[in-house]
Amino acid sequence: MSAPPKPLLIYGVNGDGRGHAARALVLAPYLRPYYRLAFHSSQDALALLRQSFVNQDDIAFVEISGTRWIYRHRRISPWRSALHFLAQALWVFPWEARRLVHTWRDTPPAGVICDFEPVVARAAALAGLPLVALSHQHAMAVMDPAKLGLWPFQQWIYRLYAWLNTPRFGALVISSFFQLPLRTRASPTLVVGGLLRPELLQLSQGDQRVEGAPLAYLRRQCPPQPVLIGLQQLAPGTVVFGLDDSQGLAFSRLRFCPVDPNGFLIFLAAAPFLVAAAGHQLLCEAMELQKPVLALYERAHDEQRLNARLWERAGYGMAVELESFETHHLKAFIERLPRYRCALQQRVGAQDNAPATACWMLRQLQAPPSAWR
Repeated sequence: MSAPPKPLLIYGVNGDGRGHAARALVLAPYLRPYYRLAFHSSQDALALLRQSFVNQDDIAFVEISGTRWIYRHRRISPWRSALHFLAQALWVFPWEARRLVHTWRDTPPAGVICDFEPVVARAAALAGLPLVALSHQHAMAVMDPAKLGLWPFQQWIYRLYAWLNTPRFGALVISSFFQLPLRTRASPTLVVGGLLRPELLQLSQGDQRVEGAPLAYLRRQCPPQPVLIGLQQLAPGTVVFGLDDSQGLAFSRLRFCPVDPNGFLIFLAAAPFLVAAAGHQLLCEAMELQKPVLALYERAHDEQRLNARLWERAGYGMAVELESFETHHLKAFIERLPRYRCALQQRVGAQDNAPATACWMLRQLQAPPSAWR
């Protein structure tokens, strides 16, 4: 007699960038023994998930509308981005959530995990499904604003933003490289450090005496030329991810690579330092591998600004506004590398958080309805 089919688990992943998808890659192996996974995502995250799970019968993919920054002249337009998101939150996301619920009628899901993905979060609430929210952004909404360096008004904005993304959930997992006390705790909450792939943990525990090339990870929407000029002058041979290789004609001393999850980790493990956008997931990975980072944030990207400044405050690297970047910033960062490495070596090594986090999420998903409503 064949075994009964595994129940279906909907996994919503924010599509802006690849950090949210990287967390999904970490947790998926611990969820697959119990569920068939249907990833709902968009943009870069959906592309990375599809690339990582090719020809897997127990994994499906659904493309949905996603949040995104609006750029003007290759810079984030804060007001356009805010108005675009508000319009999505009031009209687009609710409409698409109702459409999703209709598609779930034939094969009802057993539960939902939502990594800061607003369509799936709304659909789970409409369908009355258990929902475990997973994000880094909720840290800014519920942690002590004074210790984060935020004004109360700024935290109010983060709370509104988090609520518009995930209006209702049964339990919350906050993955954050900074660990600060919670100011509010309205539902079961688990605070963990970075969620790191087993391959990365193996690389972090292996022989890293062979030093490779510096690593740069840049967002293609932003003007990369000043950063590339500085790298070509002061760090030739740097491996650059996130941009297309058309830049190679002008920057022949740099190596441009397409995004590949396994190849990226190999270069990351060997790199002496990183020059990268201040995404939370990448900072977690760099911290585990004890790699100093020159963390670049866009002027209007509040989340990455906070990530970068907390990274600098911890002594692990330098925070620089991308629009103001000049070659002397990179020169100063390289000169201070011994200091940053010393600070990283003083921190307590991160544990393998993924199995315990996945186990906690499974318990929340399988709890009786009275526990999560």
